[in-house]
Amino acid sequence: MENVKTVFCNNCQNKTDHSILFVKNYDGSECINEEDPFEQRYYIRWSDTYSMLECNGCHEVHLEKTYYFSEADGVELQVYPPRIARKTPKWITSVPDNQAKLLREIYKALAADCPQLVTMGTRTLIDLFIVDKIGDIGTFDTKMRELESKGFISKIQNEYLSAALETGHAVIHRGFRPNDNVVGKVLDIIENLLINYSLEEVSEELKSVTPKKR
Repeated sequence: MENVKTVFCNNCQNKTDHSILFVKNYDGSECINEEDPFEQRYYIRWSDTYSMLECNGCHEVHLEKTYYFSEADGVELQVYPPRIARKTPKWITSVPDNQAKLLREIYKALAADCPQLVTMGTRTLIDLFIVDKIGDIGTFDTKMRELESKGFISKIQNEYLSAALETGHAVIHRGFRPNDNVVGKVLDIIENLLINYSLEEVSEELKSVTPKKR
């Protein structure tokens, strides 16, 4: 067995060479027509293989579980901790606690390949942002217009957020299952909205350190 395997590293956010530290295999089989003396014996087989791998670059360690069942198609692979599809942004510490907690849950759902949960979560996140800025004042359309009129978002941001909201509506009301590309674009829009919390802090810091005009 080779002692090096190229797989995705959460920490490096790329495929890197990993040293295989440990492998443990459990397998078995069962004859399903043993009582019939006239039939050729037919067996079902299964196996679980656990592999501990260490990234040769950053030394991050993770566990892979490979499951094989002769009556199923292909081999199932599970990774612990799950592969990170999108890193949590550094500016999340500037976001209000209720929104930050939901955003972290959204990234976990993304890593677990749950695109519908991700999209429904982003819809809720937009609503939390709105309530934080202007309160709960009616329908989404009414809230969006009020956000724009009070300068919390621009006209073009209104269009972007409306598109993200419509994707969320389609998931909830029409059973739409967005692909990775659609989910990525929705998250681009959400992050572009929430980074404003960080920019507010940055702008205040700049004002405090910049010399005043005489």
